[in-house]
Amino acid sequence: MQHICFVINPISGSRKGKWITLSGIRSYFPRLRFDLTVTTTNGPGDATLIAERAVSAGADMVVAVGGDGTVNEVARALIGSQCVLGVVPMGSGNGFARNFAMPMRVDSALRVLSAGEIVSLDVGFINHHPFFNVAGFGLDAEICFSYEQFGRRGPLPSFLLAIQHFFRHRPETVIVQHEGREKKLRSVLFSIANLPQYGSGAVIAPMARGDDGRLDVCSLEPLSVWRALINAPRLFNRTIHRMDGFRTFAAEHLVVLREKAGPIHVDGNSLQEDARLEVEIRPRAIRVACPASDRRKIPAIAAEIVPGLG
Repeated sequence: MQHICFVINPISGSRKGKWITLSGIRSYFPRLRFDLTVTTTNGPGDATLIAERAVSAGADMVVAVGGDGTVNEVARALIGSQCVLGVVPMGSGNGFARNFAMPMRVDSALRVLSAGEIVSLDVGFINHHPFFNVAGFGLDAEICFSYEQFGRRGPLPSFLLAIQHFFRHRPETVIVQHEGREKKLRSVLFSIANLPQYGSGAVIAPMARGDDGRLDVCSLEPLSVWRALINAPRLFNRTIHRMDGFRTFAAEHLVVLREKAGPIHVDGNSLQEDARLEVEIRPRAIRVACPASDRRKIPAIAAEIVPGLG
């Protein structure tokens, strides 16, 4: 019998998660083959503690029912273990899930968990904080911080905050130390991507792969409102890397020296960190359940596929 633990964040996205029940989940899993448990989080950090207990108890899979923040909290407890990460997307952007072409419908996502396949995924670290999708600082980190404080979820608040911070944000000069060399960059946005997209279709690192042992480092120089408007579609048609002023390179390890301490984000979670940021990668350190039928359509992952729990 396979043991699967569901960790539900009831306030993710539009709060749909609060309607998911154990009885509703059971209808997608044969009773004789799966032992299911469901736990609801009450605040930040709960998902990690629940997932840690599940791994200690021998769970075969821990499922994050929520957005990218919930996925991050659950996944960090699974690093280096054989326990598989499952995802039922319930957030506003669902960047991690979209990178794997995971279904947005609850019933379809549950079927993937019971009959999908498993890939091995790299894990990035920024000052020892793990991230599985995208981390960074600058404009996107400021938007993440304001979004957490805003109180309302969804694409519209995120869009309005992005516009507001674009006009307020002060570009920063940073020094990047990589492979024994230093480079000075004037940056409005600095992202380190393990997978291509932030969420909701916005792709910051089109060439990123989640299994190549490298992170895609992306820096955008300051730009005018007019240039921003003209190039905004590039975020959604996977051509942002062709934009003038956009620099990108792949790295296994780098150090970034900022002007001062300030906000960063890891998978959309806002944190305050020192001016010095050390970034590194741990190859194929976590196992993820993904749709079996869509694996060849996923440009981010070409890892060795092994049979899923189903």
